[in-house]
Amino acid sequence: MKTKYPQYRMVQWIDTSAEAMHKPQATIIYGVQTLRDKGGKWMHCAVDLKPMHYDTPEKASEAIAAMRAADAVC
Repeated sequence: MKTKYPQYRMVQWIDTSAEAMHKPQATIIYGVQTLRDKGGKWMHCAVDLKPMHYDTPEKASEAIAAMRAADAVC
């Protein structure tokens, strides 16, 4: 089976904002990355220069599904 590009994945991050760093437990945020072509490197995704970070894995998965759907239209 041939690999199709672009590819997307969800990644976990520890929120290092000033607000989050004052909490007793680490806050996990979920980001989206893309691999544009074979041999490329995974890159963080952004919309209007704002990183695609979400507070739940479900929201990140929805964003990935929307990006895949948009790619399918092209």
